[in-house]
Amino acid sequence: MFTLVCHSHYQNEAMYCPTCGWQGYGYQLKESEEIELLHIREVYCPHCNRYMGQYSTTASLPEDDLSHIPIPEFNWH
Repeated sequence: MFTLVCHSHYQNEAMYCPTCGWQGYGYQLKESEEIELLHIREVYCPHCNRYMGQYSTTASLPEDDLSHIPIPEFNWH
């Protein structure tokens, strides 16, 4: 099960449902409608409808582009 990852992270990941034994990829999971207040979608096993996780629907930056995040400086003296 996964939680709050961006959509592209789980699409090509191998998935397994512990309830029914289904095996496949993230793009095969069933998606709920967007829960707008929380900006998430839940995903379910396509075979038995077991809750498999959720992901954020807000736009995110590519993982490699972290240049916008300031690096804190600590003075330990």
